[in-house]
Amino acid sequence: MSDHSALSLRHALRQVAVTGAAGSLLLGAAIAGVSAPAASASASSSASASATSVSSAVRVRSEPTAAHTRKVDVRKEMRVAASLKGRPYRYGAAGPRAFDCSGYTQYVLKQQHIRLNRTAAGQYRQTRHLAKKSAKVGDLVFFHNRGGVYHVGIYAGRGTMWAAPHTGAVVRHQKIYGSNWTIGRIV
Repeated sequence: MSDHSALSLRHALRQVAVTGAAGSLLLGAAIAGVSAPAASASASSSASASATSVSSAVRVRSEPTAAHTRKVDVRKEMRVAASLKGRPYRYGAAGPRAFDCSGYTQYVLKQQHIRLNRTAAGQYRQTRHLAKKSAKVGDLVFFHNRGGVYHVGIYAGRGTMWAAPHTGAVVRHQKIYGSNWTIGRIV
């Protein structure tokens, strides 16, 4: 490495310390300039000359964002859901000793650091709505009537769900009843 290249690299590193993320572009340019033979002598023209070679010298790796991948560990979700079997239903309860329907789904997903709204209607607004035939284990099952969404459970496959169904009942694995339900996927 020549003295000029080392000087350009040191300058770029100082810029990163001062400018943060914007400085990382300069660092990329400086590194590209180290390997590019056409880097000019002055610091400003060196950075601009190196920036033109960045596209060919530096490769950017892109990864899918959370919006493109499911962030729910479905196996863990099902384990947690099943571990709460038998806990009593209590209106307004969000666990861990008792649950209402939305408190149950909120608690299960909170174990994966996924924040859900407190009500079934609020959780419905947080999900991407899908056709019933697109349901996958771990999706949320929302029940609705003319008044809106009134109940939620966790899809367990084969037409079943985990839910805290109603007063006098306990958290259980049950068949999905009726036809007034839809699927919501956490994205």
